[in-house]
Amino acid sequence: DAQFPSEPQPCMRNASDPRWARFCAWMADWCGASGQEDVFIGEFAKGDSKVRGIGVRRDVARDEFLVCVPRTCWLGEGMESRRIQELTSQGCDSEARLALHLAEEKRKGLD
Repeated sequence: DAQFPSEPQPCMRNASDPRWARFCAWMADWCGASGQEDVFIGEFAKGDSKVRGIGVRRDVARDEFLVCVPRTCWLGEGMESRRIQELTSQGCDSEARLALHLAEEKRKGLD
C-alpha cells in the first residue's frame, strides 16, 4: 500500500512520513501523551493476513497514556456521517451503514 510505510515508523515530529510526523506532534502538543518514541505504526500478523495498526515497543503501565485519537476520527457502528445515515435510513443495518461510511472516507483520500 503506497499510503502506508513498509517499515515500522517510530512516532516522532521528524518521522519520515509527514502525515505520521504531524500526528505525533499533535499527540505531544494537544493530548499530553508521553513516550511516543516507543509508539510506531506498522504491519502485524493476524492469522494468514497482515493488518496495519499502532504498536508499542515496551510494556505499558495500566494507566499510562501513550496515544490519543481525536473523537472525529473514531469509527464504529452509529458513528457514520449524517449523509450516510440519511441515505440509508431505510433498509440498511448498522454494519452496512458503517461499511458505506468507510468506503466514502476511503474515496475522499488522505486530505
